[in-house]
Amino acid sequence: MNKILILGRIPPPNGGVTVHVSRLLDALEQREPDYFEFIDFRKKPFKAFLQLLRYQVVHLHSSSPYLQVVVAFVCKLLGKKAMITFHGNMGRYGIRKNVAVKLAVRLSFIPVVLNAGSLQKAGKLNKRAIQISAFISSSICTELNPQLLEKLHRFRKKHEFLFCTNAWKLTFDKHGNETYGISGIIHNLEKTTQAGLIISDPSGSYKAYIQNIFGVIPGNVFIISGQHDFRNVLPFCDAFIRNTTTDGDSLSVHEAMEQHVIVFASDCVMRPAACRLFSDIEVVDFVGELRLSPSLKNAGSDHHEDAVETLLNLYKTHL
Repeated sequence: MNKILILGRIPPPNGGVTVHVSRLLDALEQREPDYFEFIDFRKKPFKAFLQLLRYQVVHLHSSSPYLQVVVAFVCKLLGKKAMITFHGNMGRYGIRKNVAVKLAVRLSFIPVVLNAGSLQKAGKLNKRAIQISAFISSSICTELNPQLLEKLHRFRKKHEFLFCTNAWKLTFDKHGNETYGISGIIHNLEKTTQAGLIISDPSGSYKAYIQNIFGVIPGNVFIISGQHDFRNVLPFCDAFIRNTTTDGDSLSVHEAMEQHVIVFASDCVMRPAACRLFSDIEVVDFVGELRLSPSLKNAGSDHHEDAVETLLNLYKTHL
């Protein structure tokens, strides 16, 4: 069968992986509508594995190391070509999951990674490893509801500087640290009365966590729960803060730069050149940084790669 089988998940929930897959499918539908079949393995796991028998090339998008290694092994056994996009930084898990990831990289036909550090590690395990950005631009954007827009406008007027951050849900890294570091951002911005923070949290899992840490939701914090498009939050803000302990190739970072919003990001992985990096959020003066340099001159400078075209070329080369 002269098609690609794409396995993954699409929103809801909204997260880096699901949004990437959704945008990839939309772009492929526009360019090569007869070139692929997509199966959501969460909804149809039996069909997903059954279809492995029919397709020569399989592209898996998953953050599960165990699913990655199972798909890679089955494809190897059946003589299929498994392309696996490893959404995240290589080495971010504990011992068992890291071993599973390494085995999946070895067994897969082409491992696709998201940053230079991961490429260096994956390249030692599989010479066909390739780095492709997770960012796919999209013009499809769901508007925020009028009530939320009104609240955001009022919140904007209360603060001289407005920052935003996001998380697809509350998670912790292999060391037990908060992956998205949102409580650290709140602690930092407590130091100044001029700054407000919008937290985009579709899962709604952060509200109770923040209340537990701070006792109440601080007055300078506005939490948006439920499904919404983060790109519509960015125009309200002076800067986006990405305080993660690990990362792949953050879609939100690229979306912020695309809208010429300043990006502050932890240096846990290689970041786009336009980002303002920090190592320790406790000592960063975000408001001071904005006063000194209030514009992002290099916004958009990292958007030269067409991830969809690169993937299409890969597909066509190996069919």
